[in-house]
Amino acid sequence: MKEISLSLLISLCFLSVRAQIDYTFSAQSGTYTTLVNPTSPPLIAAYTGTRTTLDESFANNISLGFVFQYNGINYSAIHLNSNGFASLGAVFLANTSTNPNYDVNELRGAAGFKGAIRPILAPFWDNLLLQNSSDLSYKTEGNLPNRTFTAQWQNMVWQSGNAAISFQIKIYETTNVIEFIYQQQAAVGGSNKSVSIGITSQNVTPPSFEADLGNFISLVNTGTSPTNSRILETENISTKPANGQIYRFIPNVCASPLGIKVSELTQNAAAISWTALSGASNYEYALSNLEVTPTAGTTTNLTTINLTTLSPKTDYFFYIRNQCGSTWRLFKFKTPTSATLPYTEGFENTVDNAIPRNMIRENNSNSFADIYWQSTEFAKAATGGSKASVNASPFVDAQTWLYTPSMFLEANKSYKIGFKYATTGGTQGFEVRFGEKIGVMTNALLVKNNISNTAYKDTVITFSPPTTAAYFLGFLYKSTVNNHLFLLDDISLSVVVFPCTDNPILPNYAIGTSTHVKATNIITASNKIATQTDILYQAGKAIVINPGFEVKSGGVFKAQIGGCN
Repeated sequence: MKEISLSLLISLCFLSVRAQIDYTFSAQSGTYTTLVNPTSPPLIAAYTGTRTTLDESFANNISLGFVFQYNGINYSAIHLNSNGFASLGAVFLANTSTNPNYDVNELRGAAGFKGAIRPILAPFWDNLLLQNSSDLSYKTEGNLPNRTFTAQWQNMVWQSGNAAISFQIKIYETTNVIEFIYQQQAAVGGSNKSVSIGITSQNVTPPSFEADLGNFISLVNTGTSPTNSRILETENISTKPANGQIYRFIPNVCASPLGIKVSELTQNAAAISWTALSGASNYEYALSNLEVTPTAGTTTNLTTINLTTLSPKTDYFFYIRNQCGSTWRLFKFKTPTSATLPYTEGFENTVDNAIPRNMIRENNSNSFADIYWQSTEFAKAATGGSKASVNASPFVDAQTWLYTPSMFLEANKSYKIGFKYATTGGTQGFEVRFGEKIGVMTNALLVKNNISNTAYKDTVITFSPPTTAAYFLGFLYKSTVNNHLFLLDDISLSVVVFPCTDNPILPNYAIGTSTHVKATNIITASNKIATQTDILYQAGKAIVINPGFEVKSGGVFKAQIGGCN
């Protein structure tokens, strides 16, 4: 239907808050102590086309040994880069054809590979080289609850020459304090030295990152008491910090909650949760259908609030803050609507890059990636001129849902869901489920982890709901990093009308079959029913089970006297 460039989409139905830095900076003199018997992780070359592991490399998923709360989000692992910085976000990626440019420092505006890895801790971010692979190391020391994780870059070459500097990141359990500590080495480095020193928040909205201020702290120089900025990044520092210089980042005592999300959603209710803040005992929250900052809210010591008596198809603005008096965080969500059967959706009347107004999409991937379902004419539709597609991010794994409106289904009836799917390349994953709440898709209809068909596959599944209720259908796109699209078209849901004959011929039912067989008088069964099935026989007078009839373990077979009514 519509034409779309494969850029990142920002039209959200669950609008995440934009994270600013809740840390303050201080500097002091101290002592740089080289780690004794640290662990040197295996290094992965970032760009194997032209760079070695001593030049451009990283080590992912290094355990901190404890939970570290950074800017309101809990982390237990860190990723180290040879270019003098670390990531708490998505893992670093190796590439054979595209240089991820991890050696180019960017605290303020981050795109591509470097946007997905945020938040970033950068003690000395520039084009650095290791002299030995063991010069990048780490160690966790101390006892609960006062352990310390140290990442160490030892004898680093600053662009060219010999060892110019050594430095460490120290992360402290419980206090969540971060320290950068330095030790000068003899060499002065190359002629184009241009370091950034600082920390960043966890995400930047890609199309607006140039205007997204306050999401970083950047040191202006490397003095004993340097100034810092949250507006302008200094990315051309050419002087080494003094021996034993410590730059310390301390979390604000009264910070605002983050990690806000909708965990369950229906037409009339929502469960909103957030990350428990270290040191916080109570929170205040408020809900409105107007985007107006409240002056006060309801007090709670919980980190999940169940909101009820909501109206369908309504925009809501959820405000949350630390009761100590922090600023309000805003989280926007929209309640779903309902539809009647038969239901069809071919995406033919969808606005460019969007989805139908009665559907909802949810991104559980890295927040930078903004991987959302959208309509497009970029690839051929199964029918008509459009389809729903998801742009699989080249930077992070995808985990994104598309939900239909809720529809009333009865337990004693069978329903038929139809859809068509394809991929433009690569191998993709896809699931179809249904559940009574968005976010809680408990009933699986289709689970595929290795989809590679580039022609649309027409799929029809018959099922019966476990109980009578209003249900949502959920379509989950899941993928590892790739540059291809997954395509979905022609969704339908209808009641199955079974023919009613006497003593019908029964086939063997394969895995995944759900059906309802009716007869005016008698059903004679000698067929086989596979696992993961749901089969109901209904006859007016008798259901006869003959030798050869079999129900495999995990299959469900039901018999009912009731004729065709």
